Amino acid sequence: MLTGVEWRHLLIRVEYFSAVISIIINIFLVHLILNKSPKSFGAYKYLMLYFSLFEIFYGVLTGLACPFHHTQQGTYVSVVSTKDHVLTRSQLEVVNGMYWWCYGVSNGLYGIHFVYRYLASCGIGVLEAFGLKGDEFIYIGLQIYEKTKEGGYKFNWKQIIGSSINETTVTISFFTIFYYGIKCYRCIQKMASKSRSSRTHALQKQLFYALVIQTLIPTILIQMSLTSILTLCMFNIHDELINGSVSIAISIYPVIDPLPNIFIIRDYRQATFQEFTIANNPFLSNINGIQRLSASSPCLWSVFNNPRLDFPAFFADSHAEYSGDMNVYGNLKDLGCLQARISPETLPYYQNCTKIDRLEVAALKVTKVDKNMDLSGLLKLTNLTGNLEVFNTNLQNLSFLGNLKYHYAERFQSYNVTNIHDNPNLKRLGWDSLKFLSPDDHGFVLNIENNHPDFCLTTNELQVFAEHSIAFYALEAKFCPELYRKDGQKVCNWGDLSEMSSDCQHVIGEVVIDASNENDVWKLKNMTNVYGSLTIQGTNELVDLSFLAKLRQIATLNMGGHPLLRILSNKKLQKVTLPKMKTSPFVSCTKLPVAEGATGPNPEYEEWSG
Repeated sequence: MLTGVEWRHLLIRVEYFSAVISIIINIFLVHLILNKSPKSFGAYKYLMLYFSLFEIFYGVLTGLACPFHHTQQGTYVSVVSTKDHVLTRSQLEVVNGMYWWCYGVSNGLYGIHFVYRYLASCGIGVLEAFGLKGDEFIYIGLQIYEKTKEGGYKFNWKQIIGSSINETTVTISFFTIFYYGIKCYRCIQKMASKSRSSRTHALQKQLFYALVIQTLIPTILIQMSLTSILTLCMFNIHDELINGSVSIAISIYPVIDPLPNIFIIRDYRQATFQEFTIANNPFLSNINGIQRLSASSPCLWSVFNNPRLDFPAFFADSHAEYSGDMNVYGNLKDLGCLQARISPETLPYYQNCTKIDRLEVAALKVTKVDKNMDLSGLLKLTNLTGNLEVFNTNLQNLSFLGNLKYHYAERFQSYNVTNIHDNPNLKRLGWDSLKFLSPDDHGFVLNIENNHPDFCLTTNELQVFAEHSIAFYALEAKFCPELYRKDGQKVCNWGDLSEMSSDCQHVIGEVVIDASNENDVWKLKNMTNVYGSLTIQGTNELVDLSFLAKLRQIATLNMGGHPLLRILSNKKLQKVTLPKMKTSPFVSCTKLPVAEGATGPNPEYEEWSG
């Protein structure tokens, strides 16, 4: 059994070490919050940032104070030795007071955090024991029993009432956590059944579970520890082992508390554990020693600014075994247009690419760029083989891909999703030249979510998507109001058929043919595409649908709405033929599962029918 002096020296060393490690970990978490948070975090990242800064401050105070806890004769004290510090006694009194102020603040913080999470988704013995003289320590404590003049003991009601007020705040905090924790969990479960955005649902689950574990950590390490020591105090029990263990438990709290965010939130976990960097080595020319290195999950290789490194020579020998994500630039030789990850640093290296070709992973990634960057060098790109991901940008459109004509992807590849997400200012794709997608028949998978609320698709874009019957994980979009098409084909909004032009080829709206306008159906003889729905109902004279001889496709963005094509209660209708319609009405898409950590979300299997 350690003596009090030995406990004091051990605890000071442990608390110094814990303080340093907690500061390092929380500084790293601040870096992740500021630089790796998805745009969809919004203001929530600032609350996370506040918590991390608070725990850095708490770690600093722990290292300065190094308090240890002691119970004796119905008294509990938190002791700070002035003998083992360079700070003066008056300075340590302030530090000790601020240390326990942090404890009081932390009682309420997690309750506030759960509310926010819900709103976003839905004496002498001491001196002898520790070998300190009367002027070599300061303390804050609680004395439950007060000694009487007769030598007996009585309850110290003032301090008991003060302690009860403190426990009441803790109880209120836990009630808030419990109440809003349940409401938050139910809200997330409801989101799973209703939301089309599986990425949003997955992110909310990650944040919720991280918060639950972050709440359990101080509950076990601080609240339960202090409860045990106050219980000893109440029954006038003195145990050095328990007192020392409580001091250690409280000191390691800021070390462990940031870890759930790092390990559970996918963006932070990937940034921490799934990036391999070789950078800024002026004499490095050979990395064949890592030729056989492979990853069991998708990993980002960042290889840049190594002026003597011939990376293609290494890649040619090893890439067959490796399907990781590459960010290679500024070396003696790079991968050229084999794979491109566009950011402010890499943009100059991809200005002349007409074709980007890497089928196994995302061939083209665009991130952390804004509308003021000149991306016109990418206008030369016409062919893309592999997937595209655009995320965490401030772009308003993707018109730098305006000349992209052919986009090929691999069928049935678990990480194979063309993914446009978390771009808060993005309102348009701007893919006016897009002609061909492969594979078709639900083999090409697209995810569009968490962009600007007014994000929209043009008739040209939706026509290409419909003709190739692509599948969606999520599609958060509207119809663009613009009637202009680069190919010159006529676009019209549906309205009074008698006043519409007879040369409309693309019609936007809920097209309804009934007794009131059936005499003007000849005006639809050139209509090839409907964006909305088509209903033929209650006509008196129609005998066939020859006026729809050129109709090729009906498409909608209203997934889960009424049927896209309805033919009902027409008195004389005898024959229904749509000779040019080669594919079924669109969107009829399937959400497919994908592995955790993949480019796309990770939803459960579900079918949507337009």
